[in-house]
Amino acid sequence: MKKQILLWQIAGIFIIFFLGFLWHFIYSLSGNLWFIALIAPVNESVWEHLKLAQFPFLLFSILQFFYIGRFNDNFVPARTAALYVIPIIIVTLHYSYRNILGHPVLWLDILIFGLSISIGQLISYYLMLKAPFPNEWRNISLIAILILFIIFAVLTCNPPHWSIFLDSSTGKYGL
Repeated sequence: MKKQILLWQIAGIFIIFFLGFLWHFIYSLSGNLWFIALIAPVNESVWEHLKLAQFPFLLFSILQFFYIGRFNDNFVPARTAALYVIPIIIVTLHYSYRNILGHPVLWLDILIFGLSISIGQLISYYLMLKAPFPNEWRNISLIAILILFIIFAVLTCNPPHWSIFLDSSTGKYGL
């Protein structure tokens, strides 16, 4: 089972990365449907670009659950931990290099995107191999996923005027 989990995690890096690129266009291709805005980027802000990793990661996790997750007691908490770590890595590295260089660099953002997905997959792998977590962790993890979804939805529709929410190409926030 350990080898099967590892293969899924490695495949997930590439699948999530590819889905993330496609995810960039979902909102505009939908004709700007409001409910798609809750899960896909609506502008070029750093905040909205976090959705490029979050929702493809979640979709891959749902698929992965049916093949290996239902046989692993730590699957849901492991995937949830990674789901929270990925945006932290993206934001930290993006603003770190941007403070040094003074401007965004597309290829660095793409590299950070891939690196954050890879680290998330590794964390998830490591946690899936640990001794089983208490059963309550699964429920807590599902609540944490719901909370993250709510945060993305609320802050897409009503973002504060902070730089992370600013679409630098239009000077606007959120929808």
